[in-house]
Amino acid sequence: MTNLEIVRLLINDKGKIIFTDDADITAFLTLNGDNIYLAAAAALESYSAKLAGTESFTIGSYSQTSGTANILKLAAEYRKKAEELGISPDGNPAGFDTYAEVGYTGFNMAEIIKNKILNKGK
Repeated sequence: MTNLEIVRLLINDKGKIIFTDDADITAFLTLNGDNIYLAAAAALESYSAKLAGTESFTIGSYSQTSGTANILKLAAEYRKKAEELGISPDGNPAGFDTYAEVGYTGFNMAEIIKNKILNKGK
């Protein structure tokens, strides 16, 4: 199975009913470092947001609730699972920060010092 198929399985959307376009799931994977649990959580949160405002309705004696609370609970469980596996919220292994290496020149250092003074060391 591909990661896209696994995310669809985790969010119970194998029939492409919730997200009809694979590009949506691919975007969730890309935005979450290709981690299936974080991508599934993001997809469920997105779906829940789509359902917001239609959480419940009543027609006569019949009423129905959309279950967004349950969707968000499952999303939280997937985020917790990713954390247990050592994956940070940005999809990178926990403890590894992503950064760019910069070659400092005298000008860069002067700018850094000026900014620290202006921001009072913040």
